[in-house]
Amino acid sequence: MGAEHDLRIGRRQVAALTEIGRTMVSHFDYERALAAVIEKTAQILDSKTGAFMLYDESTGLLSLQKPAFGVDDEELYSAYRVPLSEGGNAVTVFVTGEAYMTNDFRSDPRMSRRFVRMSVANRVMTVPLQVEGRSIGVFHVQDKQSGDYTPEDLELLKLMAPTLAVLIMSAAMMRELREKTQQLEDALALRKRQLQRAAAIQRGLLPRGTPALAGYDLAGECLAAEDVAGDFYDWTTLPGGTLLLTVADVMGKGLAASLVMASLRTALRAAPRGLGPAARIRLAERSVALDIMQDGLFVTLFHGQLDLSSGVLRYVDAGHGYCSIRRPDGELTRLTVRSLPLGVLGNAELTEGTVRLEPGNTLIVHSDGLVESEGTTGSLDEFAPELAEAGDAADTVRRLLGRMPARLFDDVTVLVLRCLPLER
Repeated sequence: MGAEHDLRIGRRQVAALTEIGRTMVSHFDYERALAAVIEKTAQILDSKTGAFMLYDESTGLLSLQKPAFGVDDEELYSAYRVPLSEGGNAVTVFVTGEAYMTNDFRSDPRMSRRFVRMSVANRVMTVPLQVEGRSIGVFHVQDKQSGDYTPEDLELLKLMAPTLAVLIMSAAMMRELREKTQQLEDALALRKRQLQRAAAIQRGLLPRGTPALAGYDLAGECLAAEDVAGDFYDWTTLPGGTLLLTVADVMGKGLAASLVMASLRTALRAAPRGLGPAARIRLAERSVALDIMQDGLFVTLFHGQLDLSSGVLRYVDAGHGYCSIRRPDGELTRLTVRSLPLGVLGNAELTEGTVRLEPGNTLIVHSDGLVESEGTTGSLDEFAPELAEAGDAADTVRRLLGRMPARLFDDVTVLVLRCLPLER
């Protein structure tokens, strides 16, 4: 009768223990819940300490863990590490799944002499911790304060063990999740710093000023949808009155696209001066640092060579398609000579087109982000009011980009070259 009565009391205590854990776990604070449950377990069993050991498959060690109740010696946490080959009480309970109790810890032959020397305990109960039939560790209570442990005490601790095991496993998983989350946050922070650095380097590759061109007005700008852009524009003047213009869009995002962009820009600038647009592009494509085809990237490109004295523009439109000339009356004419983008087919023919910029004409080259962003219809014609109201080339660029939404889903690049009207 007494044992049944104690068992009923024990079940109520286990229910109370479970409720403590459930309440705290509902707030996702597994470690606080675990610490409270360990303390409550020790108090129910009138014990000075309560602690658990977990088995680590990667190291093969059964080790004392935090949190614990009544264990204040930090050295114990590093010392209580047991390989399964060492044997002893904790290992035996873990391996066999059978609980054990002794009120003569110091003389019990089952106890490891190494731990007997470390501990001041006299009475010990140890139960296995199991989740879905798999042993994950053991739980100890030590030194009952009112006398010897009894078989009823051991049965009560065995009743508590499943709740302890679930909370311990949950706390370990939550701790691992926090560690993984922190590692991910650290990695993302590092990547962000790297991208910011790459973006700063990339911005430094864009033209820092516009050349003084007799009879022409030039401006350009690139807005990146992410830290680094796949778009770029460039210009440079050559001896003899030649202006080279480039607008390109690497079909991809992030670092790979920015590296292709930087390599292509450098290669175009390094090409021999006497080459025409097609030959210059072909040479640059072959010397790009990244294998565009292999990386699944390709590049749309407008590259033009303008004779400033005659206004004749030789150009290659390699799959770009967003190149127009605006006449003084507002008419927009798209340049029609096209070739395939770079990287689609190796050594595809690059066809050059020729057009003359007359005084009052404006060459507008942009990326698809300008006309394919939210709220646009895919044509430069819808920007007619902005173009009509614009003054110089810089104002034209500013007005076109002013239509863009605050959040870009693609890079947007605009280059404007005005052939100034003849003075009367």
